[in-house]
Amino acid sequence: MSLMKKFIGAIGPTTSREGQDNPFAPYFLRLEGDPNFPFLLAIRALEDLEGTVKSDRQLMEYLLEDIIFASIYATFYEHMFITMNENPKLYLELIDKFSEGGQDREMVIAAQTQLHLNYIMNGGTCSGCEACENHKDVEELVEHWNLGDMQFFIKLYLSMQTIQFSLEQLLYDVMPHRHDLLEFLTQETVLDYRQFLADFSDKKLEEI
Repeated sequence: MSLMKKFIGAIGPTTSREGQDNPFAPYFLRLEGDPNFPFLLAIRALEDLEGTVKSDRQLMEYLLEDIIFASIYATFYEHMFITMNENPKLYLELIDKFSEGGQDREMVIAAQTQLHLNYIMNGGTCSGCEACENHKDVEELVEHWNLGDMQFFIKLYLSMQTIQFSLEQLLYDVMPHRHDLLEFLTQETVLDYRQFLADFSDKKLEEI
């Protein structure tokens, strides 16, 4: 499954299911109204980004870069959660190790992000790079970039930022205290949670 297809709900219409049956949704919803609510953090990140750019073109480029970065980072979180599920006795050590590796991980993700960004901004062409075989993961973004579809990228940016902030909070703020949730850290349940978060972001954006 491509990086972006995992978040197809952030691109297409939202689902009717609210997602409260997901075991992680209550930990997200209970923060609504809190300054650290992931969707509010995403809104503030967008506002900060808008305040630093000099043109719509630059804004769209920054949005695209952050979308790719967040989507790759979310995949790292997914793999981490599955590893915790498979190694429940070591899950606290795994969280600590994941935290300690943050700087190195971000450098790897930033390098991959730049290669994908170049590919998209070149209209879906690449003369050859280390990420060539994975460019297909972001192929569906090329058309929207070529069209200059700002609203698409704003919507997807907010979804991706909400997902990243939420997964970070789940890992560091919830899981260390909730050993009983380890059994739910399966690929299916985590992907379902990510879809719920994307749908929530889309719905909130419509209300603004």
